[in-house]
Amino acid sequence: MADKIPARLNILTLGVRDLPKVRSFYEALGWESRSEGDEFARFWIGGATLALFSLNLLAGEANMQPSESTGRFSGFTCAVLVE
Repeated sequence: MADKIPARLNILTLGVRDLPKVRSFYEALGWESRSEGDEFARFWIGGATLALFSLNLLAGEANMQPSESTGRFSGFTCAVLVE
């Protein structure tokens, strides 16, 4: 039998339209950004990571268009890290 993938979420990435504003929102909650620069923000959230990324860049990584309505890239990705 193949190894099972653990039931956990390691990284949640949100695509946002205004990265500085959203980063400031989380920092105002007292969350410390674990990243430098303006391309993304990363926050440690008790065993997982919340990542903020430009919606257009994240959609490009998925080879899709950002959502203006339903049926397009919804603006988030989830990752489970396996060994």
